[in-house]
Amino acid sequence: MVATRMRILLVTPLFLPSLSGAAIYFETLSRSLVRLAPDAEVTILTRRVRGAPTSERRGAVRVLRLLPAAREDGGPALVERARALAGAAIVLGVSWWLRSDVVHYHTLASYRGLGLLAPLFRAPLVGDMRDLAARHEGASLDRYRHCRLIVCASENIAAFLRAGGVPEDRLVHVPIPFALPRRAAPDAVDAVRRRHGVEPAWRYALFVGAVIPYKGVRELVEAMEIVWREMPGLHLVIAGGITPSGDAEFGGLRQRAASEPRLHVLGAVPHEEVLALIQGADVFVLPSRTEGLPRSGLEALALGVRVVLPAGIPEFERACPEAILDAVEPRAIAGAILAALRRGPSNYPVESHDADVVANRMLALYRRVAGAHAARPGRLL
Repeated sequence: MVATRMRILLVTPLFLPSLSGAAIYFETLSRSLVRLAPDAEVTILTRRVRGAPTSERRGAVRVLRLLPAAREDGGPALVERARALAGAAIVLGVSWWLRSDVVHYHTLASYRGLGLLAPLFRAPLVGDMRDLAARHEGASLDRYRHCRLIVCASENIAAFLRAGGVPEDRLVHVPIPFALPRRAAPDAVDAVRRRHGVEPAWRYALFVGAVIPYKGVRELVEAMEIVWREMPGLHLVIAGGITPSGDAEFGGLRQRAASEPRLHVLGAVPHEEVLALIQGADVFVLPSRTEGLPRSGLEALALGVRVVLPAGIPEFERACPEAILDAVEPRAIAGAILAALRRGPSNYPVESHDADVVANRMLALYRRVAGAHAARPGRLL
């Protein structure tokens, strides 16, 4: 029988102080869940982070940092499999300790050991696929067979899983929740710009996201050489952490920026400051080869900024086809930037991402899977 007070365990490798999209997603979702269901017990289980408390309260949400810490070097395959299994065992133990009614987890590689331990869980498992990393990696979808439901952050994620043989009744498309960003005062935007070395008088194109090869940052930097022939005064600002693979591809992106005064590589930037940088941009550019539904693109649209967006995202292709990039290559990116600067902002129905609407839908899903699990325990596949 499902308890009147829902005990929800959210499992994510990425949470605050991380500034990633997944961290912001789970933080936004958890806040809305406890606001809409005050009796719910919401716990976030995430990785250990140096300098961050193992256990803390963020309002009514409990945060436990007990999962294995991230390793940039990855390590030998056997070690990584052991870490994945250890992480899954911790999720299992915490879910039993909390007597969780539902375990909602991010489907990143770190927790793919959950499939081995799934029969031992007393609560149903709800997977949450935030991006298309599994497609990018060529990962087998068998590892998600234990999920009662898989929450898909975008239509293309649902299509990928459907094409891979995941039953339709296991898939649910739930839009990314976010609080609509409010436009900051011009002085506040200027202050953020100065803090990051971007003078208020400058016009700039902005990229937001991790510097990873598939994000198209190398092609974007090369595209600016073409843009500068027509608009020599336009700067390029890159706001996002540089991964080892991303830095290797550029041969040192920061060093390149040191020799080009119009290229600014900021590294990771706090989310509120990212919003200010988006608001101040002349054009937001995301030339990725693959994306789910990028939060930064939604935020740029909500703030009324001109955008260049990646192909393959049905939500964007329907609402703003004029902003879709034809190809991830320098000439196409340059043409898209110049075209965006000649037109006005694109329109997108951002109200569908209202955080409380999304959280209410998620609560209904939790109750449904928990009720079905209580009535008919055991794996579905």
